[in-house]
Amino acid sequence: MYMFLDYYHYNTERKFRQDKIHKICLDKFYKQNYNKIIQA
Repeated sequence: MYMFLDYYHYNTERKFRQDKIHKICLDKFYKQNYNKIIQA
């Protein structure tokens, strides 16, 4: 459930944020931590 909410929040951020640097940081964070989030 938390994972779903995190993912929804992530996509919402990507839709509404116009700051490209912020998107890049989020993309890097989620790519680096994707496996950790799945396993948690």
